[in-house]
Amino acid sequence: MRRILLAYGAIHVNVLLVSFFLVGVLNDVVLIALQVAFFCSCTVGLEMF
Repeated sequence: MRRILLAYGAIHVNVLLVSFFLVGVLNDVVLIALQVAFFCSCTVGLEMF
């Protein structure tokens, strides 16, 4: 159940980041950096469960 919630949250954070990119708040380099950083933190979180 925790993995499902973590994946659900990861999808929503990614949608939020892409929305900021489309509005113009983030540029492409920052978007990729934040996505990679969040993905790495999620994989560490999955290993803990």
